[in-house]
Amino acid sequence: MEGKGLLNRFNLLAIVYISAFMGPFGGSMVVAMFPELKGVFNVDIAVMALTVTVFMVPYSVSQIFFGPLSDIYGRKLLMAAGLAIYAAGAFLAASCDIIAVFMASRVIQGVGGAMALPVAMAMLGDEFPPQQLGKAMGGLSVAITLGLALGPLTGGIMTGIDWRLAFIVTGLLPLAVILLLHTWKAKPPTAKPKEPIKILEVLTMPAVLATGLVGFIVFLVRIGTYTFAADALGEFPYLMSGEQIGYLLSLAGFTGLVAGPLAGVFSDRFGRFPAALLGMAFLFAAFLLLAMSEWSVLMPIIMVLLGGGSTTVFTTLGAVSVEAAPWARGTATSLYGFLRFMGYALGPVVLLPAYQQLNVLGVALASETAVIAAFPLLYTIRKTLASQKNLNGEYA
Repeated sequence: MEGKGLLNRFNLLAIVYISAFMGPFGGSMVVAMFPELKGVFNVDIAVMALTVTVFMVPYSVSQIFFGPLSDIYGRKLLMAAGLAIYAAGAFLAASCDIIAVFMASRVIQGVGGAMALPVAMAMLGDEFPPQQLGKAMGGLSVAITLGLALGPLTGGIMTGIDWRLAFIVTGLLPLAVILLLHTWKAKPPTAKPKEPIKILEVLTMPAVLATGLVGFIVFLVRIGTYTFAADALGEFPYLMSGEQIGYLLSLAGFTGLVAGPLAGVFSDRFGRFPAALLGMAFLFAAFLLLAMSEWSVLMPIIMVLLGGGSTTVFTTLGAVSVEAAPWARGTATSLYGFLRFMGYALGPVVLLPAYQQLNVLGVALASETAVIAAFPLLYTIRKTLASQKNLNGEYA
């Protein structure tokens, strides 16, 4: 029986981590394919850039709906549906020759990915006790970071062979996960079918809302820094090549691969609040360096601090989002995912005025202000979790 339990848990981790990997992977994969796809569809870069937006917006917004459904109808059903929809969108992209159809395929993929991610997080909360949850969430952070890092690389390699191959592979991956899902023995829904969950009550819980807002802030400053530091480094007097800029930015991603598991272990041992504070301290240090006149020379250190800090915070918040409302984990993780990835989508837009006024210094100052604004939210999370009996105050 114990062997079967371990196998079931292994299947669960494979399902969760691959599902978490797919969304960021699919969202970022097309960036390296832009030169090829512009010629295929006979469009300019402005139109191609929209292919990222039409993926990320439904990926962010749709998450708010599917977690609550998994609380009522079960994780397995919603996960299977999300994987199937994601695969359908990928195969549609591989078969089309018209930009409008390609855009539609990206929307479909975004919706499918949105169904999978909050359900995957809730599945970890269902399976792991609080003492092990941080470590499990560390693995989830690694999967998401790996998707962001490998997406452009894979897209570029596949384009050298045939751009359609990238989407065929992307479609086959969720189908393989569906086979794993078939072998996994799911726990029953946290609410009886068709039993109404007080969704608004869960979404307005202080810890749930604060967790989502901190996630929004952290992703906003991370993506905003990527965008405008990269733009500045390509201009006079730095004149770095795209390859050089890419290597610098990748330091944040690779640091995150190491930071995720370490943050999970740290938060399990010392508590969610100290782990989140540590991550925010790294972020604040990164933006202090970004505000210096020698920021371009300090970019390797800035990227390490940015990647390590944001991944530490995300790992901790992921654990909090499934602990804050144990009876409605899908609902809570939906709000967290929605707000977090809206920060991803809106980061460049929100920080653009600061960049236009003060260049990189403006981005650094605005990001520092945002990080400071997150500290009261972290205190709200700590205060709420400390009062929950199921955690006994240990992880606050």
